[in-house]
Amino acid sequence: MVFRLFGLVLGMAIAVVLTGFARLAKARFAPPRYAIGKTPVRLHVGWLTPLLGLLVLVDQTSFWITAYELRDIIPFGYLTLLAVLAVIGLYFVVGTLVFPDDFAIWPNLDAWYDRSGRWIAAGMLAVNAITLAYILALVMRGAALPPLDGPGGPVLLEALFLPLLAGLTITRKRRIALILLIALNLVMLARALWPLGVAGTPG
Repeated sequence: MVFRLFGLVLGMAIAVVLTGFARLAKARFAPPRYAIGKTPVRLHVGWLTPLLGLLVLVDQTSFWITAYELRDIIPFGYLTLLAVLAVIGLYFVVGTLVFPDDFAIWPNLDAWYDRSGRWIAAGMLAVNAITLAYILALVMRGAALPPLDGPGGPVLLEALFLPLLAGLTITRKRRIALILLIALNLVMLARALWPLGVAGTPG
């Protein structure tokens, strides 16, 4: 029941971000129709907002896998359901902030990132930190966690992910934010490919 609620709300959060990408694709390839005053303005996409949207998507997918792996040891109860709703509800809100509601008002997505990017990163950091704290609490209570995908790999990558994400919540410089977003997406890609490398290791 807990995993079903998790999957329902998280699926809605993922759909919000995917809808944003679909709206962006339509606006990007449509003829110029935005204007500031009487001056036509073409939509400027840049790299920051798309990379942030990609990061939110892959992190949400990672959350889905984590919840599935922990489904047998998460205690069922009203408090657990409220906690799941609060945490994943925060991710739903984060997903709605990735893209502006109206590209006509925000034709420059780099400017939109300047306004919302650090808040989105802070929400992601909060969700990841709460989840990590919950897993540690389960361990302290004697819960038997499922085996990791390899000797130290996911732990090491998680140790890289959280500091990089924390840096993204602080910086106001676009160039640094771009470097951090690229690094964060590469870390998530490495987490996805890690089991393949472990499976191919002899012994």
